[in-house]
Amino acid sequence: MELGGYAATCVSLLAVLEISPVEDTLAELEETVQQFIAGEQPPRTRTAGERR
Repeated sequence: MELGGYAATCVSLLAVLEISPVEDTLAELEETVQQFIAGEQPPRTRTAGERR
């Protein structure tokens, strides 16, 4: 439960700070989780400047 709350807070902060829209962040998170479940190496994260 704590991890979900932390993730939600991070997603909200990224949106409020106009770093990444909620939809984009959730899509990236979903992809990363799916890759983790499949045993794949997650992609490197992009920098804030690359997100736009």
